[in-house]
Order: sequence, then structure tokens, then C-alpha cells
Amino acid sequence: LIQERERLCVRRERDMGGSIARWWLAWVALFLCVCTASGDIPQTARIDEPRSGSCFEYGTSMRIVARMARALDIDIRIDVDRKELTRLDPGFHERDIFWDRDRWTPGVHIIEVWLEDFDAAPPLPAPDSETLEAEDPPEVRQKGTLLAESHILVHDSSHLNLPHCGEHGSKTWHCPLAVHRPYPIDDNETARAIVGYGHSNWHEFAECMRVWQVAYPDAKAAAKFELGKLEDARGHWDTALSLYREAGEGGMGLFPERIQELERLHEEQQNAPHCHWEETERRDRLGYGLGADEAVEGAESKGDLYLSVVLVTRHDNTQYCQSPNHDSCLDRLRASLSALLQTLSLEGLAKDSEVIIVEYNPCHSTKKHEEGSCDERPTGYWDMQEIVKSRIIPPQGGGPDIRVLTISEEVHEQLWNPIGFDLLEFVGKNAAARRARGQFLLFTNPDDVISPQIIATIGDRHLHEHVMYSTFRDAVGAWIPVGKHATAKSILRFVENHKVKKYYCEGGICEEDHPWYPPASCQGSWEENPPVVTEYGGLHDSAAGDFMLVSRRLMATTRGYPELPTNIFVDGTLLYSGAAHGFKQLVFRDDCSIYHQPHPRSYNTRGHLFGFEAYKGLVSEILKQGKQANLRDENSTVPEDKVPHHRFNKRNWGLEYHALPEVTFTPVCPGAQEES
Repeated sequence: LIQERERLCVRRERDMGGSIARWWLAWVALFLCVCTASGDIPQTARIDEPRSGSCFEYGTSMRIVARMARALDIDIRIDVDRKELTRLDPGFHERDIFWDRDRWTPGVHIIEVWLEDFDAAPPLPAPDSETLEAEDPPEVRQKGTLLAESHILVHDSSHLNLPHCGEHGSKTWHCPLAVHRPYPIDDNETARAIVGYGHSNWHEFAECMRVWQVAYPDAKAAAKFELGKLEDARGHWDTALSLYREAGEGGMGLFPERIQELERLHEEQQNAPHCHWEETERRDRLGYGLGADEAVEGAESKGDLYLSVVLVTRHDNTQYCQSPNHDSCLDRLRASLSALLQTLSLEGLAKDSEVIIVEYNPCHSTKKHEEGSCDERPTGYWDMQEIVKSRIIPPQGGGPDIRVLTISEEVHEQLWNPIGFDLLEFVGKNAAARRARGQFLLFTNPDDVISPQIIATIGDRHLHEHVMYSTFRDAVGAWIPVGKHATAKSILRFVENHKVKKYYCEGGICEEDHPWYPPASCQGSWEENPPVVTEYGGLHDSAAGDFMLVSRRLMATTRGYPELPTNIFVDGTLLYSGAAHGFKQLVFRDDCSIYHQPHPRSYNTRGHLFGFEAYKGLVSEILKQGKQANLRDENSTVPEDKVPHHRFNKRNWGLEYHALPEVTFTPVCPGAQEES
């Protein structure tokens, strides 16, 4: 009767002369017409386009056709990926929605038709500070009843880009299909993976695509193609080849160029020697290696290598290390160092460079267990020596040594530290500089991938000792896969396919897409057009902590980074201190950039000793000091908190008199040695 109510209502007057039974039915129908105008009648809807299980090429402008039967004055809402797209006005029973404003991104999408209830959902509680900082704050949504849904797959056959799926885009992956996760899980790349092997949504996406093949057999080829891209990005060349071929046989095309490239990479991988790290030296080292004698003009450099790369890190419990996934900082370190070592080896610097990792106040040995940083946890913390041996990918054919230098809790507690930071990045970088063997020192961070073009430029060995080399910081647009089968080549290949340019150079001027810093000079050589620096803004200091390439002479002359008890704005002061002492800046351009892996800030960088305006004032004072910039008056007796910041460092900068524990690791490749 309910389903026939409209037909009977229309016919009730026409059939008045019928039998008693028809009179009875007419009265029943009239009763239903009155009652159901405001009653709870089940609603029905369907999505005619796109049908569930459909596959579309990335870039397609798609049409949603939703048809429904419903009572009047009740809102119908169309959602895409759990976000409202449009509503249907009362009175409409069917409607075509053309969604051509945006391109559907690669991955799984869900389209839903909702019947909304009359009462709005209760208001959300006031968000805390962590929620306010989230990329996708929760939305206030109406309560309702789901009437229809459709799952679709958008694939991109032209790129290796991983899909950004689900309700929170690339931040949190959502698979709308029921995914079976067998237990126990043996794959090391799940959310409960062994540290340093990579987590995030890779495993979940693979599982979703396997379920997709079963649920929607007609879309199997597209699912295999997406799985092939995932295995391709992770360095599983043989598995990717098989999936690409199956996708081609299923009608997706043959992709001959991609298949040929993977065949070559797979063959190289099969023939590559199995390399590992061996501990070759263990000692305590003072900081006598870089002293004031090297600041004298014309003095011979004591560096017996061409390049030392320096970074400061540790495994801790900060937001930087534990977000977006458990121990994410180790994944970023694995990607950055593995790519760097391979590139140094390829550019002829295998035996003429070194990498110094400063492990600062490590959590695995601290006694204080600072809250939010080194909290006690059942699994404990990894030390950098173990990370190097088991997680950093040795360069094929041999490469630079890695030296792990430790600044202990006891040494850290001797420093002036009024804010109470438990990690002082630039004290660590100075300590490494005093003990470095390179003629040139490259200071970077454990989340940056340095472009092969920069390393190739350094490998030409045409650097000037009176030049400070800077560059632009671009970004990696997706989480780098660092599974146990990953290689340095797969990491570099992934970065190349997912790099996001943030700076653009036109007509000799480079502008950032975000206006915090002024435009930077892009001169080809400082000798042709040496800049004159008289105030803040005369140098390119954006992301100077991520990349700074200078000579031993500059570090000896300026006494390194000011050893101020803070981690913000210190990086730029070295540039201006160098300018005050007569050094010039050259900014690399075009592809000579670094690629920053996304991560949240650590609490260690949230506090600061001074703000941006005070930093600009400090720069002005540094430039006024000339050749006295950052050189403390050794006869001064003022307390530490009264020492002017523009003349801060003593002669014993870089923890010169502290015997810091150091362990050296050398890559060993038995097959390569036998060939040579």
C-alpha cells in the first residue's frame, strides 16, 4: 500500500463509483497520503553514474547521476570523499550533478547520497591546540541516513604518483572497502613495522587494491596498474614488472618504455654486490682539528678530504620523530642518507668525502627522560650506531665513511641553557666542524634529500673557499617508501617523480611562493657581481639550516654558528657573520636544490630566545662588527647571559676540549672489491 500510495491518491476521485472494496482502498490511500506527508516513509536512491567499481583515467571530468524517491521538505546531500558536494532542493526526485570544477585525484573515491535528519548534530567540543594545528580539522556534519554509495578508482597511467585517497587526502588514507588483514602479519612495512623500514598507508593501499580486484573484476587491470606503481616506487622491480604486464594484457596498454626501464633496473639490482657496514674505528676525539691558525689568509688547509657532510639527529619521542607515524624520523633519515651516500659515490667523492652524524643527548642513554622528548617507553630508543649498521643503505661499489659523534647528556648539561632545550642543533654542528676532515663542510638536516645536481657541482671540485653556497628548499610531495627492499636508486627515482618546486627563477631573480623571505639573488658567480651587504635582506637565508656549504677557512674565521641556547634563527647568523668577515654568497639555482620531506615541527623548535624582529636587529649588529663579528672578547668577565649575541663564541667553540666518543663505519662490498 505504501509503495502504491501516489498512484492510488491520483485515482481516488476517478474510481468513486467502484465497488465497496475500491471505496475501502481509496479511503486507505487517502489516509496514507495525509499521514505520509510528514511521516517516516523509507527513502530510496541510486547512483546511476558512476557505477560502483568503475575506473577512470586521471584528469577526467566526471558526472554524478543520482536518482531518488523521497518525501517533501527533507534535504538530500551528495558527498564525495565524505565532504559535501551539493544538495538537492525540495521537490526534485532526480538530478544530474556535473562535477567539473576539479580533477579527480588518483586513487579510491567514494560517492554517497544522504538523507538528512531534521536535527543538527550536537556541536563539537572546543578543539585543543593539537586539533587546531591539524591540516584537516573535523567538520560539523548533519546527522542522516545513507541511501546509496558508489566506489570508484581513478588511475594515472602517465605518472608514478601514488594515490592520495580518502576523506583526508594524503594525510590519512581511507579505504571504503572492507579489507581483510591476516594475523599475524609478516610484512615489515605495515603500521607495526620494524623501525626504520617505513610505515604510513602503503600496506593499506596494497590491501585495498587486492580486495578491489575481487569485488570488481571488470576493473582488475586498473587495480593491477596501481599495485604496479606502488611496487615500482618501493623498488620491487620484478613484482612491478609482472603487475604492469598483467595490466597491459587486461587492456591498460603495454607501457614499453616503463617496462624496459624496470627491466634494466631489475638486472642492475640482481647483479649489484651485497654491501654492509663495518665498524673500522672507535675513539674519543677532541676538537683541535679546526683552529684559529686556519683563519689566517694564505694558511694551508688541514682538510685531507674534499667534503664533510654534517647533520645532527637522534631517535626520540618528539612530534617530529613520531608523526605522522611511529618512528617516522628514522624513515626520513634512511631516505636522506641512503640517497646522499649513493650520489657522493656516483660523483667521484666516494673516497674524498665523509658523513658526520652528531647524536645529540641521545634518549637511549639519558637519565632524565624529559617529558615529550625522551619519555620512558617499553620499546626503548635506538642509537645511531645501530641505525647506521642496519638501516642506512650502503652505496653500491663502496662509498664514504660515516662517523657517529656523540654529545652526551653530561656534556650538554654543562652548557648555558636558560630555556632548557635538550637538543641544541648548532652546538652539535659546530662540534662536528671542529672535528671534520673536509676542506669544505656541508651542513644539512636528516630530513633533506640533496639533489644529485648539487653533488655533481661539488664533485667538479671548483668550489671557492671565500664563498658561502646556499640554495632553495623545495619539497617531496609524498611519503618516500623506504621498505627493506628499497635502494638508493628507488629513493632518488621516487623523489624525482614527486618533487614539488617552491621557488621559481626568471630573469635572474628567484622568488619563493610564500612571502616570508624577500627575493634572492641568482647570480652566476659572485666574482662577476659581488653583493654588498649592509642590512638584513642582503643575503638569501631561507632554510639556511637545511643547506649551508662553506669552507674550513670560513668556520675558523667566524668561529662557526653562534652557540646561542636556541634552535631558531641561528642558521642565518652564520651567513651574515661570514659577510661581515668579507665572505660572499652564491645561491645555486634551477635543479641545484634540496628536497625537504614533510614532517611536523619538534617542540624543540617551538620555543626561542628571540623573535624575527630581534633577529633582524642581531643581523644589523653583526654586520657593524666587521671582522670582530661572533668573536667574543676573551678579556671580558661579564656573565654568560650578558654577553652580546653578535660577539658570542669563545676560542674553544665547538666543544674543543671535550673528548667526544666517535665510531667510524665503512661500507664493505665484497663483490666489488674482488672485481677491482
